[in-house]
Amino acid sequence: MAKRLKEIKGDTEAKAEAEALEARLEANAKEGDRKKRVKEAEASLDDKAYAQYPKLGEADVKALVVDDKWMAALESTVHGETDRIS
Repeated sequence: MAKRLKEIKGDTEAKAEAEALEARLEANAKEGDRKKRVKEAEASLDDKAYAQYPKLGEADVKALVVDDKWMAALESTVHGETDRIS
């Protein structure tokens, strides 16, 4: 896109194309910035979650592993199998 924009720079007949290319380049830059901020926010959230692990008791760990992880996976599998059969 940048290469094409350089090619048509100053061409009065390609003004609309140049404006569209500039808008797309700007949108791409904003998207890259947003992706970077999301990645940083996810890393921060992961760090905060990892900091909580040592504070968990045995009952908390069991609840997280059994109830939230295994039971959710089993429930999903059972629902999928039920849907497949019916």
